[in-house]
Amino acid sequence: MNSTFEQRLNTGNIGERLVKEWLGDVGYRIYSPENDGSHWCDIFAHDQLKQTLVACEVKNKDRMNLYNATGISLKTLREYQNLEETHNLNVLLFFVDAFLKKIYYAPLKELMEDYECDGKKYPNYKIARNIVLFPIDKMETIKILTDEEVMEIKESRLN
Repeated sequence: MNSTFEQRLNTGNIGERLVKEWLGDVGYRIYSPENDGSHWCDIFAHDQLKQTLVACEVKNKDRMNLYNATGISLKTLREYQNLEETHNLNVLLFFVDAFLKKIYYAPLKELMEDYECDGKKYPNYKIARNIVLFPIDKMETIKILTDEEVMEIKESRLN
């Protein structure tokens, strides 16, 4: 593995750990891939009554500099939409943001609904090339990161 891939993997593991802690705290049972490397989905989780199964994707990325938004690649968006349609699953997108010092999330289906924020229309396909942007205002904050967690994330991005 090259160092860039290992760096992203390590940073991803930190974010996934924090999201798993939150999912467990709110009553979900958690399943995640055991193999190293890239995988189809970061986390699968179901509620205590086993009535709701969700696919959770964790993105370790800070908000955009000029917009109160974050996003994913168009290719990744299509993969998540295919996952939802093919397997009748809800995909939850989690963003671990060291700049804002918080983790926020929303169901993909909600993020794909038309929304206007700060004079911009979302989901937005025009601001960043090959990226679809979502407004952070439409996402729920689930955790405020401690200074230690922010430092751990930032250090993992440098190593």
